[in-house]
Amino acid sequence: MRKFSMGRLIVLGVLVLGLSALFLSGMAIAEREYPTGPVRLTVSYAAGGSTDAAARMLIPYLEKELGVPVWVQNLPGAGGEIGWTTLSRSKPDGYTIGFINMPAINLVAAARDTAFEPILENFDAIGVNISDPNTIMVRRDDERFNTVNDLIEYAKQNPGELVLGADGPLSDDQLAMYKIEQATGAKFTYVPYKGGAPAAKALMGAETDVLISNCFDVLQFEEHLKALAVLWPERYPLIPDVPTLQEETGIEIVGASTRGVCASAGIPAGVLAKLKQAFYAATTNPEYIKEATERNLTLIEPRIGGDFGKMIEDEERAVGELLDFFVEAGYIKK
Repeated sequence: MRKFSMGRLIVLGVLVLGLSALFLSGMAIAEREYPTGPVRLTVSYAAGGSTDAAARMLIPYLEKELGVPVWVQNLPGAGGEIGWTTLSRSKPDGYTIGFINMPAINLVAAARDTAFEPILENFDAIGVNISDPNTIMVRRDDERFNTVNDLIEYAKQNPGELVLGADGPLSDDQLAMYKIEQATGAKFTYVPYKGGAPAAKALMGAETDVLISNCFDVLQFEEHLKALAVLWPERYPLIPDVPTLQEETGIEIVGASTRGVCASAGIPAGVLAKLKQAFYAATTNPEYIKEATERNLTLIEPRIGGDFGKMIEDEERAVGELLDFFVEAGYIKK
């Protein structure tokens, strides 16, 4: 009886090893042959927005590199949470990838319990090549503020008197305002708007005194608004006449709306490598760069894999350091 049982165990062990080998062999073949079908690219906002436009412009260049169709699925709602949750829970096979938006994803994660946090444990970073820096703008006919130093000094001497309009709440623009307040001691009264364009129009109509928005809006509204400073390490190529905040004040603050592509965590290493390679090749394609520049997309040098992951980590740290500002203003509950 003992010999028979041992024999059965040996046979069973051989079968298990054989099945495991077949499974691993199948996985290796799938990695080598990837992709064999369409790839879904999720966008956590409605069609027609800036992230959607960036995704649709990227598609033909990704298709060229991957050799399969790529299609956009818009999953708006809950400030991006629905789309990011869907992406994080998708099958980790490389056939679903998607945009994440920083610091929006970091702020949503800080504001409430989400299924996609910790972010770096639930997403595999593929690459990022779009970052739209925050800018500080006032009306061209507002003679009080010729420089950003004029503005900051006024906001220090008259705390809360200047009304600052921006996208929000829980936007990169609101975060940029808190970065400035923390670093300078200035104090603004924040009014959120549903996007940079409505906030810019409010400033033009004198509903507000100052606007924090992105480089894209500087280009859109430069006839009526003047940019005093950009929150970037050096002058931004699309607005080369606008000084950096550090140039004007000596204080280095970087802020931006950043959009990059991720997959759900745990996709096979070979598949992830192919996606990184395809993203890099697509976003460094001279035709893509030319088209993106003509559309005023705010391109940066692509950062791939771990370099993108470091940006996500840095943004999480920045949000954590400024969390009390959001709590005090009632936008986040501890």
